[in-house]
Amino acid sequence: MSAMSFATGPVPQIRRDDVVEILHGHTIEDPYRWLEDADSPDTVDWVERQRAFTEEALAMLKTREAFRNRLAELYSLPGDTIDKHCGGRYLMWHDDGDAAQPVVQAAGDWRDLFDRPITLLDPNDWSEDGTTSLKDAAISPDGLTLAWASSAAGSDWTSFTLRNLATGEERDPGIHTKFSTVSWFPDSVSLLVLDFPDKETGETAVTKAAGDPRLVMVRTDTGERTEVLPAGPEGPFTGVGSVTKPTRTATAPGRAGWSSATSSAPPTTAD
Repeated sequence: MSAMSFATGPVPQIRRDDVVEILHGHTIEDPYRWLEDADSPDTVDWVERQRAFTEEALAMLKTREAFRNRLAELYSLPGDTIDKHCGGRYLMWHDDGDAAQPVVQAAGDWRDLFDRPITLLDPNDWSEDGTTSLKDAAISPDGLTLAWASSAAGSDWTSFTLRNLATGEERDPGIHTKFSTVSWFPDSVSLLVLDFPDKETGETAVTKAAGDPRLVMVRTDTGERTEVLPAGPEGPFTGVGSVTKPTRTATAPGRAGWSSATSSAPPTTAD
């Protein structure tokens, strides 16, 4: 029996607009285009009615509490993931099963990760409501600087932070992006990131298009940005891959259906 059968109220009705376009000689109907404006009163009302209907249906399921308890039990299991080796250290994401988010621990020998690790990052202390999360982290090749990307309230947008591992001093390199991992160049100064033409913050960051990004090398000491790959005609990049040593080749995956785009990055001061 479907969840819809459990609900007592009527199924929410949706508006269909008479939107028709001719694209490449084909007639395309798009009656629900109005839903693309996620902040419009009509869309907000539709989502709320759908949410209320779904909640009513699920609340009547007799097995819901059993599923809830079992999922809570599974999510509470501890676990460790050795993420990467960088800057002469192994990084591990450690989840003790009780905290909302895993912490990042490090050790020079991977065996020490389980015996005497050093905790580098604990996202559980970053916000009162626990919605600021860690997306990625990596230590520079020279082992001196830790860089990480964090996001707030589940946004795709991330902000980078740097920490001097010798002094503990932290600073903001001015990198605000999304879909970018922490990828260091061999000079231990520059990072490979996606540079979007529109950098939104706040509520519009979730719904407003940011434009097609280009792939850039950002010097964290000066903020200088050097284009590695432009926003190509085949479509926008969907993320940052890696920097290959010693060729300094930067790779970024493209839109589905297209091969990864690769280009040699500019020389660095370390060469």
